[in-house]
Order: sequence, then C-alpha cells, then structure tokens
Amino acid sequence: DAKVYVGMRYWKPFTEDSLEQIKRDGIKQLVVLPLYPQFSISTSGSSLRLLAEIFKNDDSLKDLQHTVIPSWYQRPGYVRAMGDLIEKELEKFGDRSG
Repeated sequence: DAKVYVGMRYWKPFTEDSLEQIKRDGIKQLVVLPLYPQFSISTSGSSLRLLAEIFKNDDSLKDLQHTVIPSWYQRPGYVRAMGDLIEKELEKFGDRSG
C-alpha cells in the first residue's frame, strides 16, 4: 500500500502542509515525484530546494527515509504514452500527401 500526498510550491495544498500531514501520519519512507516530467531550475528545482531546506531544518523530518525522482521524461513508458497521444492527434489531420 502507498499513500499519496500532494504538495505544491505556490498554491494549496502547500508543500509545508503536506509535510505536516506526513508527520502526523507517521510516514517512515517517502518517494518525492515532481509532476513536471523534465527537470528545470524554476519548476522542480525550486520545489526540491524547498524540500531540502525543510528536511534540513525540521528535526522530525531529518531522519525520514526519502527518495527523490528529479526527472522522468526519458522513461520508456512516458515516451511511449506521449508518442501515442501525438499519433492520435496527427490522425485527425488525415492523409495530406496528395
């Protein structure tokens, strides 16, 4: 079983609120998965820096075992899913070869 928590940098539910819930739930292991498929300093980078700062300064989170998946745009399943979506949309144009 896995429990999912959503935390956002600039809107509700905020990362800090989600981490408070994680602490109340007594979570011992955490996987951090930004919903941006690619890594960017201004998107996932900003969010991951906030998490690192909170983990460093919150004594009750310092020992939380966590794994960060910083990017996943090259994962075969994601690439395949995007290719399928693009192909489906291109089919709407029909045959324009001649």
